[in-house]
Amino acid sequence: LGLELGADNQPVEKSDSFGPDSAGIQLGLRFVDLPPSSVVEVRWTAIDEEDPEAEGVVWHTTRTGVGTGGSGTMGASWDAPAGGYEPGAYAAIVLLNDEEAARIEFTIE
Repeated sequence: LGLELGADNQPVEKSDSFGPDSAGIQLGLRFVDLPPSSVVEVRWTAIDEEDPEAEGVVWHTTRTGVGTGGSGTMGASWDAPAGGYEPGAYAAIVLLNDEEAARIEFTIE
């Protein structure tokens, strides 16, 4: 995670904490040997601090098809909502073909 991705779709500077006035949060992904017609989905989700295992509010979702499959990189972003981000705990949940593949937690302070 970071505020900006480089040409390789990886964060220029990694971070797990962002300000409420950040312009956007960027996630860089690397994938290896995906089958053809794969779909990568990222759910930008608030974490319920009283029940971290509960499904939180999904603030934003991106879905990207990887038609030919294979290996490579990609980026996903959550642009700032009007009025900025709400402080709290969040996760970028990465799904590959509707199955959770990764969960990256971060905070808005």
